[in-house]
Amino acid sequence: MKLRSLVLSASAVLALSACSFNDTGLFIGDAKNPPNSGALMRMAKHAEASGRDENAAALYRQAHELHPFDSAPLTGWGFLANRVGAHDQAVDIFTKAVSVDETDTDARRGLANALVNLDRPQEALGHYEALLDRDPEDFRAWNGKGVVLDLLGEHLAAQEAYREGLAAAPDNLSLANNLGLSLALDGQFDAAIETLNRIASGDVDSITARQNLALAYGLAGRDDDAARVASRDLAPRHVSGNLEYYRAARATRQSAPGAGQLELETMGPVAVPPVTIE
Repeated sequence: MKLRSLVLSASAVLALSACSFNDTGLFIGDAKNPPNSGALMRMAKHAEASGRDENAAALYRQAHELHPFDSAPLTGWGFLANRVGAHDQAVDIFTKAVSVDETDTDARRGLANALVNLDRPQEALGHYEALLDRDPEDFRAWNGKGVVLDLLGEHLAAQEAYREGLAAAPDNLSLANNLGLSLALDGQFDAAIETLNRIASGDVDSITARQNLALAYGLAGRDDDAARVASRDLAPRHVSGNLEYYRAARATRQSAPGAGQLELETMGPVAVPPVTIE
């Protein structure tokens, strides 16, 4: 994905400092009568859900400037920045949100996710552990912790984290997918195939799970099964390329987490009305 910055232009900043806009650019007030944080957040979410990311960023920023002791506008802005690939900016925004309100679990989760996206798993680990100290049944935090541990090569510890998360959220596909991939990376091919088959064959169409299942088959030396599964979503030349990778990985008896797809659950844009946060 091409990285994008959501820093506002100078003209936009000047305009926002003088007055308020709705998400279509209409005036809704002036600096003497600013809208409340909730109203600006609803407009920002609506703009984001409609694909107007720069407009949404402007509204989040305005909400923060008018209500600096409310972490919610920063948190919303941070998730937007992370979603469009501006991970460095997301880290800065989430860090500020946590400094405003260290009990904002969404901000801390967003900060951890952004650090993972920047390949800084060791830093992210502390934030996931802080979330789990606050709520031991936070399945998203267990998932994030598992992803970090897999990236650090600690697959057994990662599998334990995913299983803790599944104990709290048994039907969570992201946790099950990551557990299956972790088992494959750890050489537990039969268990990986069993876990991933349950997702890939279920009611929910999961491309990620199928390609991780193909990886597990490939690392186990079952190239025909790997090709059969991979070909459901990939062009023949990509299937052939993956098979070559699987053979090379078997020859060296190692593989990297990047060979599969680990999933972090994030707060993306939501449909409006109503405006909700997952």
